[in-house]
Amino acid sequence: MALDESIDGLEKLESSGIAAYIAPELKEYLGPDAQIEVEYVTREWGGSGLVIRLANQNGDCGCSP
Repeated sequence: MALDESIDGLEKLESSGIAAYIAPELKEYLGPDAQIEVEYVTREWGGSGLVIRLANQNGDCGCSP
């Protein structure tokens, strides 16, 4: 999401003073032990960007195989 996009209809999540906004229908994938990790990476071969991971504390994605 670009910084100038509307957040109308999105749900705010906040941790350690950092706010993120998600579509309400995605919240069903987040349980009480779920974690969202956002990391900025720079690749050795060029290119950079954000990597977003959703994981439960047990390390799986919480989704069906």
